[in-house]
Amino acid sequence: MKLTDYLAQYLANLGVKKTFGITGSAIAPVFDSFAANKDIEMICVQHEQAAAMAADAYARVSEGLGVAISTSGPGATNLITGICCSWFDHIPTLYITGQVNSRFTKGDLPIKQVGFQETDIVSMVKPVTKYAVMVTDPNKIKYELDKAVHIALSGRPGPVLIDLPMDLQKAEVTLKDLVGYREHEKDVEKLEEGKSVTAKIEEFIKDLKAAERPVVLIGGGVVHANAQEELKELLKVLKVPTVVTWVAIDVLEETHPLYRGRIGTYGQRGANFTFQNADLVLSLGSRHDGRQTGGMVESFARAAKRYVIDIDRNELTYQQVKGHVNINVNLKDFIPVLTKKLQKENLTSISWWLKRTKEWQEKYPIVTEAMRSPKKRADGYAFMDVLSDLTEPNDVIVGDCGGNIVNLAQAYKVKKGQKIVTAWAHSPMGYAFAASLGAYYGKSKKAKNVLCTIGDGGMQVNIQELQTVKYYDIPLKVFIMDNESYGIIKQFQDTYFKSRYVGSHGLGYGVPDFVKVAKAYGLKTELIKNYGELKSKIKKVLNAKGPVICVVKLPTKTVLEPRLGWNTGIEDQMPFLDREEFTNNMYIKPLVNKEAETKNLP
Repeated sequence: MKLTDYLAQYLANLGVKKTFGITGSAIAPVFDSFAANKDIEMICVQHEQAAAMAADAYARVSEGLGVAISTSGPGATNLITGICCSWFDHIPTLYITGQVNSRFTKGDLPIKQVGFQETDIVSMVKPVTKYAVMVTDPNKIKYELDKAVHIALSGRPGPVLIDLPMDLQKAEVTLKDLVGYREHEKDVEKLEEGKSVTAKIEEFIKDLKAAERPVVLIGGGVVHANAQEELKELLKVLKVPTVVTWVAIDVLEETHPLYRGRIGTYGQRGANFTFQNADLVLSLGSRHDGRQTGGMVESFARAAKRYVIDIDRNELTYQQVKGHVNINVNLKDFIPVLTKKLQKENLTSISWWLKRTKEWQEKYPIVTEAMRSPKKRADGYAFMDVLSDLTEPNDVIVGDCGGNIVNLAQAYKVKKGQKIVTAWAHSPMGYAFAASLGAYYGKSKKAKNVLCTIGDGGMQVNIQELQTVKYYDIPLKVFIMDNESYGIIKQFQDTYFKSRYVGSHGLGYGVPDFVKVAKAYGLKTELIKNYGELKSKIKKVLNAKGPVICVVKLPTKTVLEPRLGWNTGIEDQMPFLDREEFTNNMYIKPLVNKEAETKNLP
């Protein structure tokens, strides 16, 4: 059997239905075998970066393995941005790169290159993959595939890469001679002993009974562990206010009785008040990065006893926010154990705290009436608010980066079963449009629509994938949030560079007519000029058959608020509340805010 035929069937047997890539001479044998296999399909995109991002999103939505394939040299290096998306967000992906014939690889020679377009991609990607290897023996193909896939999916998931020289791709292999990888050879972190975990659970229960203002923080680890349903069972027993990080934005729907919002520097004000006033925090799968804590890391959950649960021992060892009690376990295993023990306890009601946190959530909405002026360009927050009203349960929404992902993360109201996808940690421009290709092929049958929300800047990064959408007739609903600038950078330049918009608006930056561009590719288009058109035209787009590119004109001045400066805790966001109102919201000692005092707020 030809090695590439074996590769195609191997991936098909894993349940991978679609892979993404661009052909080239050093990978042509793989493409030929995939085309001949009826159990798997190669979606040919226009840029390898898009292939990597599509594979990343395919894995996020399907909760399986994403696969991207490229030729050697520049084809392989073009994958790296997408690989980083999977690395930083812990997404299980397999990247397969073609390589020049073995005799033309430089090996350990102190030279740059022997073969044409030879690149040592393995060395390049090792810092951003869990495993990367060049296969040098065709009879090792099963071993390396088994090992790579196991590593990608186990523990804290992540990307892996296999580099295949052309001569190996063409080689014949005998199935009975292929040796697989045995799991006992793996080298992963040892989980804590059961007795230690049990003792820490008992300590948590004791603290929970004594707590007045407990809070649960849900992080991306719950998603990676596929422990969403287990979490909901836990919350039924805990019955405490629950906030989420951006990565866990779709774990709880907006209407969940315990849901109190999203925290962080661009978090929702009410959610930040809930979290910062806690005296006990149960953190499930969150690494408490700078987008959560802000610059004053020591102020984060400063009055709470912090229980931090994470599968990655390194995250617990090198914490930015130290946990008082750390537990190194898989959440999929841990949460049911905690739930079972709590079910046997007589927990004290904290109805007053639930009521107070709900008041904060309702008192500080993101979308205001001033944003709903019918004849003016739609504000980004108002757009997301209306969009979330019109989408359906189980829909998939793929967001990009910058100001438009802030709009989504702060204002979009998640419905049951919806998937919110973006590259949260790496956050490259252009991710959303490329990723929406993979999201579409990875979605469940329950999802009616796959939507892409992206800024004008991000759209220009992977605009070539309009051809992929057209060729495969992928029924994406793409909303280009066009403020004719890099809005979030403009806001940064307003703050620190006296509004000198170098490279972000006017000087060095321009925007095409996206409607004309989309029509040139033969795609349906729609244009939304003001807030008054939002509801009717979004409905029209969502109900249309086939792909639609919808341009939403936003104000050129982007205002992203509430947001955090660097000299306050996340509970004290800009625009600052008057000092009496702010103090009345604090159950813990407020920090001194010199900036607010300087502005003579009451």
